[in-house]
Amino acid sequence: MSSKKTMAILSSGMLALASLAIALVPQGLEAHAASSAGSIVFGSTASSTSAPTLSKSSFATSGVTVSAVTATKAYSSGTGYAARLGTGSYVGSLKFTFSASVTVSSITVNAWLYGSDTGSIIKVATSSHTSYVSNTITSKTSAAYNYAISGTFSTLTIATAAAGKRVNVNSIVFNASASSSSSTASTSSASSSKTSSSASSASSSSSSKTSSSSSASTSSASSSSSVPQASVYRVAPVTSSGTTVSVYNVSYTSGLYRGAVVKTLTKSSYYIDPEEVSLYYQAWRVLPTNYVHYTSSNLSTVKKSAYSKYGTKARLYTEYSRTDGYTKYFPTLNTYYYTEADIDVDGTYAKSSTWNRGVGRLVIVPSGAKCYNDGAFIVKTVDHYAHFTEFYNRYNGFGTLFNGQNGTGYGAWSQATTVTYSI
Repeated sequence: MSSKKTMAILSSGMLALASLAIALVPQGLEAHAASSAGSIVFGSTASSTSAPTLSKSSFATSGVTVSAVTATKAYSSGTGYAARLGTGSYVGSLKFTFSASVTVSSITVNAWLYGSDTGSIIKVATSSHTSYVSNTITSKTSAAYNYAISGTFSTLTIATAAAGKRVNVNSIVFNASASSSSSTASTSSASSSKTSSSASSASSSSSSKTSSSSSASTSSASSSSSVPQASVYRVAPVTSSGTTVSVYNVSYTSGLYRGAVVKTLTKSSYYIDPEEVSLYYQAWRVLPTNYVHYTSSNLSTVKKSAYSKYGTKARLYTEYSRTDGYTKYFPTLNTYYYTEADIDVDGTYAKSSTWNRGVGRLVIVPSGAKCYNDGAFIVKTVDHYAHFTEFYNRYNGFGTLFNGQNGTGYGAWSQATTVTYSI
C-alpha cells in the first residue's frame, strides 16, 4: 500500500478542509487505455438471471495474465457479458490470481447497478493492500469508479458489501504507475509490507483530540512537523460526547494526514456493518441500540424479542471474563473482560425469530490492549475464533488475518503504528 487515501472519524463540529478524493466520475474504459498497465474485460451486456458461475472463459485480459479466478456468488452468461456480483441473499466476490506481479498507481472498476438495486457497494483489495477500499455504485449504466490502491500485488479481490445489493461489472483497469502518485508508504511498525487505504477515528465534538496519539503521529497544532506515512497503521480512538460523528476522507500530503467530511454516524441509528459497529463503539463506548444483550439461559427468548423489535437488523451480544481460549492470541490486555457482538457473514443472520447466530463475531475489549492503552481493542472473526483481524479504528480499517484458536496459515498478531491527523 503506497499511494492512497485515508478516512477518519472526527466530531461533527470540526470543519472539512478538502474535497472527496475518490470521485465517482462516469467515464468509459477508453479514457484509461492510454495509461493502463492492463485490464480484465467482461462485457457491457447484463448477464441473464440464470447465468452460470463465472469462470476464466468469461473474460478477456490485456497486459496481465490470470492464472486462477475464484468466484463466489458471481455469475456470467459468457464472453461479452458483464460479471454479476451477489444475489438477493448473499454477497458476491471475485478473486483473481496473477501469474506475474501487477504494479499499479490506481485501479478503476467500470460497473453499474443491477436491476432496481440501490446503495450497492464494490470493495477492492489486493494481496499487498489488504484493507478494502469501497465505492458506492450510483449509475444505472456503466461508469468508472476509481480506487486509490497502488503498489505491486499478486492477487486482486472485488466484492459487494451486502446481500441484495448487486452490481454488474464491465471491466477492471489497472492504471500504470506514474511519478505523480500522491504518496508512498515506506515504513512498517510490524514485520510486514502491508499498506492501508483509509483511516478513521472517533473524535469529540468539543475538542481537537487528534494530538493525543502515540509515537509516529501528527497533531493539528503542529502541522509544520511532517512524519513518514506508516505501512500498517491505526488511529487512536476518541470518545465523542455528541450525538453525531462525521466521517472524514483523509489524504497523506506533505508529511501530514488531512481530512474532509464524507458521511455521518448517528447515535440513535441502527448499524450492522462490522466496521460501522466498531466505529460506533469507539465513539460512544456502547453498541448500537439494535444490539440486544443475552445470556445462555435466555437466548431463545431474547432472539424472538429482538427480532420482533428490530427485524433483520437485530443483533445479539454478551460478555465474558476469561484468560484462556482465543485471548491468548491477542496482545496483552489491560483487563480480561470482553464483549462478543454478533455479525452477519453470509447474509442469513436474523432472517427469522429463531435464526442461527452463525460464526461471525466482533470481540471488543473495553479496557484495550497495553501496547496501545488508548481505548477499546477490537477484532473480528468470521470463522468462530480460528482467525482474527484487528480493527484499526478507521474506514476500511480491518487489517490482515492472524491466527487465533486452532487457526493456521496467517502468523501471529503484530502491532500497528498509531497515527493522528491534521485538519
